[in-house]
Order: sequence, then structure tokens, then C-alpha cells
Amino acid sequence: MPVALLLANCHSETKYHTYLSIPAEGWNRTDTLVYHIPGNIAPDTYQLEIGLRNTIDYPYRDLWLCVSQNWTDSVQFRTDTLHLYLANERGKWNNNGSFGNLYQTTFVCSQPYVISHQAKNRQLRIIQIMKKNPLEGIRDVGVRIFKPE
Repeated sequence: MPVALLLANCHSETKYHTYLSIPAEGWNRTDTLVYHIPGNIAPDTYQLEIGLRNTIDYPYRDLWLCVSQNWTDSVQFRTDTLHLYLANERGKWNNNGSFGNLYQTTFVCSQPYVISHQAKNRQLRIIQIMKKNPLEGIRDVGVRIFKPE
């Protein structure tokens, strides 16, 4: 995906980077985005970046997500709740770039993520936990796993 490559940080080693699209009718709370992390990523400590693409139809300035992963143990998932701000108090989008009426924002998670030797069938799962259902205006959600320099 050319857009993702242009936005990649030049000072890091990207191990995995992909976006999944949200259905045009909106993102339901029951719609789980599942990212299958390749087994060829070596066990180590990595950073996780969440990328969001939204339109002007997104009705809020923030977004609550649950991010679950099984990178240290294939059977047990660890879940983190993320509160991300897409716009400031005045409604101006906090974006890393825009393409027409599509805004892209990326968030690097503050906590490092560990991939262990035991983890097989690695997955990252993302769900939205906003009150509105379905949630309109979010078009794509991406993840990037990288090793910072």
C-alpha cells in the first residue's frame, strides 16, 4: 500500500504494517479486526503503532479501542484499552496527513510489546468500544510493528 509506505518512520525497522477496511455502513462493536502477525518476526521487544483513517463524518474527537494480543502466549490474550484523540478541543483533526476528505492519524503505543518464542498463531485484535453503534466515519484501521532505533 503506497500510502502506508510513505508514512512509515524512516528511523525505525518496520516488521509488519497493514490496514484493514471498515464496512461502509459503519464499525459495529461486534466487528473485530484481526491482524495475523507473521511467524517470521523474531522474538524481541517491539513498538506498536495504530493508524486510523477517518472522514469528516466521524462525529467525535476521540476514539476508545480495545487492543488484544497473544504474542507472549498463544492461548492467553492481553488486552489494553486505548483512548485516542483524533481532533483537538475546537474540532480540528490531529492528522499526519489528509487525502481529500480522508484524514490519517497514527498513535505509537507507550508500552512496548514483547513477542516471545512460545507465541504461535500470533494475532492482534482491535474492537471499538464507543457508545454509538455502528460507529460512522472510521474507514481503515492499521497496525505497524517496528523496532525503534
